[in-house]
Parts: sequence; C-alpha cells; structure tokens
Amino acid sequence: MKKIVALLLGMLVLLAACTAMAETVTVEPGEELSFDVSISSASGKSAKIGIETNDAPVSFVGAVGGKTNDTVPPQNFSDYFVVVNVDYITIEPDGSDLSGTVEQVRDLEDGVIGTVTIKVKDDAKPGTYTVEAYKKSGSVTVEGSVTFVIEEEEVSDRIPGDANDDGEVTTRDALLIMQWIAGFDVTINEENANCNGDDEVTTRDALMIMQWIAGFEVELV
Repeated sequence: MKKIVALLLGMLVLLAACTAMAETVTVEPGEELSFDVSISSASGKSAKIGIETNDAPVSFVGAVGGKTNDTVPPQNFSDYFVVVNVDYITIEPDGSDLSGTVEQVRDLEDGVIGTVTIKVKDDAKPGTYTVEAYKKSGSVTVEGSVTFVIEEEEVSDRIPGDANDDGEVTTRDALLIMQWIAGFDVTINEENANCNGDDEVTTRDALMIMQWIAGFEVELV
C-alpha cells in the first residue's frame, strides 16, 4: 500500500512539473506569439507586473485583459512590457529607468489577468529564447511564459546538374544522364540530375545541361 501511495505521489509531482514547464514552439522571424499571464495568492492585493524579454528578439504587439478586455497601448520597452490591468492601470512614460513606465494593478483576483502578444523580429537570429511574466513588486505569484526556437536555415550542398558528383557541371554529366536513361550500368546522383524541376530524370535534363554550358538563358534548379 505504501508503495502505491508513493508511486501516486511521484506521478502527481511529475505531472505538476510537466504542467509548469513552458511549451517550446518553433517559429520563423515575423511570426506572432501569445501567452496568458496568471496570478495566484492575489485576493484584494496590488502588484506591478512586467514581461521580461531576456534579450529575445521580439517586439510588443499588445496585451488584452482577461477581465476588462482593455488593450494596453503597444509601447516598446528595453526590459519589460506593460501588462494589462484587472480594474485599474496607470502608465507613466517618465523615462526614469530602463522600463520607461510604471504600471499598477490593484484589487487583484486569482486567475488569468491578460494575454500578451509579441512578434518575433524579422532579423531575429537562430536560437532558443524565453519571454516571461514576472512580479516587479507585490506579494502575488505570477506565471506565464513562452519559449520559442528559431532554427538555423538548412544549407543544401546540392549542385543542380552535377550528375556524377564531381563538384561541377560539365558535358560529362549530360552524357552520364543519357547513358543512365539508355540502361547503361552507370550510377548518377538523381537529385542533382533532375535539374529542370519536374522530379524526373529525362533527356530534357541532359539537354538543359548542354544548353546551360553553351550559355543559353536557362536556369538549372
């Protein structure tokens, strides 16, 4: 019985840990992401809540309240963004610190207080980034984050037309393709040999290679 209880407790702890982990999504530059900001142990309290970008390459799109449906003006800040209020909000762009603003959330209730939307910058570099809500002041517990990955672009080493894989496109490639089509016992790189983009290796590919070598206005793809 003790073993069963211990196993169940372990499963509950694991489940709680998995639930608390931020979901990781793969994005491309220019895409938008949204995540909820929630609070707990907040009844009747006040707090200042911000969004830490952790140097992620993002810009602020907006924040919509979970209860008031108000939209916070889309202002950019260097270390955090203004987050929506529950009942009241004050924005003071006084430039006194890096944030450039102070926001006060009063009369709080537990639950989701807003949804924040960010946009990945067009010139964002590959990497893994996390944007998260945090408590600037007050005694509430703040949760909400998104982790996203920008992947490296795959660089293909394929050389269209290089049927014999010697690193260049010559008449030998066109001849090899013709031999392969005729049933000769030769081997070709079929991906490179199909250089007209029709997903087949035919005499048209060999002809296009010869035209390209001769300086015709054709493009091997």
